[in-house]
Amino acid sequence: MEDYSKLLLEAGGGIYPMQRAEYDHQTGHVLIGLGGTGIDCLKKIKNMVWQSVKPDWEDNHYGTLRFLAIDSDQDVMRDKAMDGISFLNLMGADSLERQYQRGQITERPEYDWMDPGDIRGPLTGNGAGAQRKVGRYLFMDCMDSFCRKMEESLFDLISVNGTKRIYIHLFTGLCGGTGSGIFLDVCYLLRERITAWLRFSSAKIVGYFFLPEVNLSNMSFLPPNVKNCLIKNGYAALQELDYCMHLEQNGGAFAQKYAGGKQVLWEQAPVDVCHLIGAGDHDGETPWYGYDHALQATALYVMEFLRGGQIQEDQVMWMLQQTGRNPYCSIGAAQLKASACELNTLLASMIFEKISETQNNIPEEKAYRELAERAKIDSLETLYSEIEKGAESKSVVVPEKMDWRYVREHGETVLDEWQKRQLEEHAFAVEQKAKSILDWPENPNAPGRRICREIDACVRDIHRGPVYAYELLKRENPKSVQKQIESFILEAKDKLIWLDEEEKRTRDVYQEARAYWMMEKSRSSPLFGRPQKAYQKYQAALEDYVSVLMRYQSMDRLMGVLYTLQRQIEKKTQIFYRGLCEMMKELQEVFAQNQEFLKREEKTYDAKVSSMISRKELENRLEQWMEDVPMEQLFSDFMQLWLEEAEVSYDWVAEEKYKNVQKVRGFFDRLSVEQVTAHTARNLFFEEQQNAQNLVTVLEKHSEILFSMGTGGEEEAKRIAYLSRPVNPWMNQIPLPVHQLSAETAEAFWGVYPTGCMDAVSMIQCQAGIPLHSWANRKVYEQVYLEDMANTAQFHIGKCHSKDLSDWSELPLL
Repeated sequence: MEDYSKLLLEAGGGIYPMQRAEYDHQTGHVLIGLGGTGIDCLKKIKNMVWQSVKPDWEDNHYGTLRFLAIDSDQDVMRDKAMDGISFLNLMGADSLERQYQRGQITERPEYDWMDPGDIRGPLTGNGAGAQRKVGRYLFMDCMDSFCRKMEESLFDLISVNGTKRIYIHLFTGLCGGTGSGIFLDVCYLLRERITAWLRFSSAKIVGYFFLPEVNLSNMSFLPPNVKNCLIKNGYAALQELDYCMHLEQNGGAFAQKYAGGKQVLWEQAPVDVCHLIGAGDHDGETPWYGYDHALQATALYVMEFLRGGQIQEDQVMWMLQQTGRNPYCSIGAAQLKASACELNTLLASMIFEKISETQNNIPEEKAYRELAERAKIDSLETLYSEIEKGAESKSVVVPEKMDWRYVREHGETVLDEWQKRQLEEHAFAVEQKAKSILDWPENPNAPGRRICREIDACVRDIHRGPVYAYELLKRENPKSVQKQIESFILEAKDKLIWLDEEEKRTRDVYQEARAYWMMEKSRSSPLFGRPQKAYQKYQAALEDYVSVLMRYQSMDRLMGVLYTLQRQIEKKTQIFYRGLCEMMKELQEVFAQNQEFLKREEKTYDAKVSSMISRKELENRLEQWMEDVPMEQLFSDFMQLWLEEAEVSYDWVAEEKYKNVQKVRGFFDRLSVEQVTAHTARNLFFEEQQNAQNLVTVLEKHSEILFSMGTGGEEEAKRIAYLSRPVNPWMNQIPLPVHQLSAETAEAFWGVYPTGCMDAVSMIQCQAGIPLHSWANRKVYEQVYLEDMANTAQFHIGKCHSKDLSDWSELPLL
């Protein structure tokens, strides 16, 4: 099911609508996910892009978008949603433990920041074990691979696609091992590549850094010691980030050593725009849905960025300038949608659920007999008559002019020539008929075509279907068409043995009659008509002999036709009909998985607050629509998509999966579901709310800024908010009563803008100039961080070599 996974919603697939939004082709975007959290966010964005944005020229090809995931856990590639994302596996390096044992690490200057005493526990297996130093070490050993990947991506965007401006979006959690351990090195290596190699000054780096509460909201099962370790990681990472975001005030630039003697100057902030993203706040507590909500909001925010919406780096930079020295931003985003992709996919899943019963249809005894009769292959004699048509051997008669006197005068060679000519003409006629019988493309009445017409009728019939049709054909079935052709071949062999004996017998009779004629023809006086009688016996024997030879020719050629027909049917059966069954089985599995995915998604918080209509109500609407649709005709039309194919000579199911996926998408997208969509859009479903007038209120509530701020922080920060609505005509009918916005939001509200999104209304918010000291969880996390002052160094990635600071663990508190 490898290629049909492109139809899976969880992999970013599904039944894409034919009309999808455009994206900004003038701006290049490289999206990089670091560690588990960063990659989860990256997958969400990639799925949104595939399902709602129109590709450039082929499915899921976006000329100015690149996705890269970096992690030390190679198992992430098993996730279907990783399709379309380039992956850098940090575990390709030699194990850290073995290098310690050989003393290699202490000998390498780029690892002078590592202290073996800071490493906790065994250093084997996948992942960095929530140890930032381990994550950083693994990245250091793969630094060249990362630089090459980035050079290729950036060069491709600039040289091939002619991109004028580039954004590099970086997503990572701050409390794990890999992403938290490498994000600063990644930022400064990107800056070095942009400046030194590409000299492309307009490339900007935008950071989306998830605060510790995001991960902790998803890990309530963790024991306290592990939870505290994550908090300490996050606090240490924020200290380092804050130090680098204020490098000019913190001692200026310093050089970081890397493999091969390379040094990279850390002389400016690691990112141009720094988003700190929390899990939201509900009555002073981190909500249980914080992880999914933070990733969903970030994905929606970035999608608006990719489509060239109102939130752009220029506007954010302007807000940062207005707020002074605080370089941090946060975001909020919510969306209410009637997803065309999910609607189409759910419809396809419901239809496939109904037609899945065709997989159990098996032909009865009479079906084989009826197929043979309709296809005119019910007996060997029927096929023999077909190959003999126009070249019948029963009419073999010596011409009247060749009487006994004519033959006596001209010699027996005239009969020999006649015999030779008759056999040649008959062989030619039989050969022409055989070619016609085997010529599927040109002869619509060829036996193979007749068989396939009957089989295709079974394929299109919802009461029979492709499995039923395959059963009629496959060799393993003793009653199948192939077995019937095999029985004809055996019967033809027996006939040829009998005809061979007949040929010998009639030849002997013919030779005796010829000899007798030769003796009688020379008599001077035809006593009692003996020459005439001898000639009549000679002629009759000759006619019988030629007739047997012609019948042998026909039967021998018919057996060759049967062998070829058998191979043709076998090939068509194995390549086409068996493949058709396999494809239908795979599609049914795919759409069954889609239904399960939609059921799971409906239970998540974001699905509840982002869907305009519940899945159950949508199912009810679609079932009502399907009641008026003749399922028999729909099934027939769907199967006809593949029966229209010309004769194939290769494994089309394996080699044409991309084409098949496109056919499936096109078919279900063309179904008349617009009325269903437009009708259900007016029956909005929100969390315990049914009134469309509450749409703006719901959007405002769930697009709250994802940074829990203590007292005083709001006064220093600046906020903007706006609504985006699609140009879709029926979506424009949904009211957007902006007067219901709260006073705080109304003050920051820009207005309502059209968006490239075709099937959703969104509210996007951004807050810039956030003072880090206003973070509501700062004191709580700081207390955990300071529990063991002697061991704080193990949570930092190492030394920074600044003239004013030599060790990250000496950084001031937030």
